[in-house]
Amino acid sequence: MTAIKDQRKARAKQKYRVGQLVMLFFTFSFLGFLWEIGLRWVVEGELVKRGTLVGPWLPIYGAGGVLAVCLLRRVAERPVLTYLASCVLCAGIEYGTSWYLERMYGLRWWDYSGYFMNIHGRICLAAVVLFGLGCCTAIYFAAPSFVRHFADLPRRVRRTVSVVLVLMFALDFGWSTLHPNTGAGISDYPVSGSSQLTVIDPPQAVRLLRNLLK
Repeated sequence: MTAIKDQRKARAKQKYRVGQLVMLFFTFSFLGFLWEIGLRWVVEGELVKRGTLVGPWLPIYGAGGVLAVCLLRRVAERPVLTYLASCVLCAGIEYGTSWYLERMYGLRWWDYSGYFMNIHGRICLAAVVLFGLGCCTAIYFAAPSFVRHFADLPRRVRRTVSVVLVLMFALDFGWSTLHPNTGAGISDYPVSGSSQLTVIDPPQAVRLLRNLLK
């Protein structure tokens, strides 16, 4: 048992190459997409395409997973510290993303108002606890396992898939910045003092970006 734990911790501390991180980003983004859809279906009984983008990915999950395996591998030998750091990391990412989206579009894609120990409705204790567990799963189990499976693919296939995914994501991100995915069950959360915005023109997007930088 001790040998298995040591092996698991050793895998969690491994360094990942850029190509591997790209593949992990899209894998975590897709799994997050499935998680959000499945959760909504179980809780609300309806299928709703979550997120701001067109494609089947939620980059907040991809970014969180990649940052976790990159930043927390140095403390992977201490699972409790790793979990606590994962909670802090996830809370920061979720709060920052919610703030950015609301500042950019005047909309909210999630709202924890009414949940126990929430901060401005952007994060709450239950979500932080759950996402912290998700990060630990990524660090100790998912990322090492996925990378081993990636290695089974020919190098040319891995590179081609990575390039195609990056290009598709870039196009999707550019389009969705101006035309974010909105609607019932997606962004229909009340935001005081702001009106819903579904489409913005390029000059307005530039002004909004300038306001963010102030």
